[in-house]
Amino acid sequence: MTEIGKNIKRIRSIKKLSQSQFAELFDLNRGSVAAYEEGRAEPKLDTIIQIANYFSFSIDLLLNTELQANELLSLNVLKEKLDKAHHFEKPSRSPLKSGIGLVTDMAQAEYIANLSKTDYLANLPSIDLPANF
Repeated sequence: MTEIGKNIKRIRSIKKLSQSQFAELFDLNRGSVAAYEEGRAEPKLDTIIQIANYFSFSIDLLLNTELQANELLSLNVLKEKLDKAHHFEKPSRSPLKSGIGLVTDMAQAEYIANLSKTDYLANLPSIDLPANF
């Protein structure tokens, strides 16, 4: 047997979804979700793929690894950052800048001219990478 039933239950718990809400996301009925969680049934392959894609997990991770709450939460943070990057939303910045500043080829001369200006550096677009997992 795979770990998918336990993982579905954990995902629902972390995301604060009822069995009905989870079922609605993937065009299932609530009884099917309950059966998956109790180990009486396993979802079809296309449902597994939909769940993995929706929550940004690999299928292997979803099927073979008992996901822990901290893994789900850290993946959640990473997904939110990626979603913001894809929508080109400027992330909120704290006074202590994190991330790697980006300078395009066309902006190199401007960067060199303003290198000593902290205001300029603070407003550079940046990439935030996960530091510790």
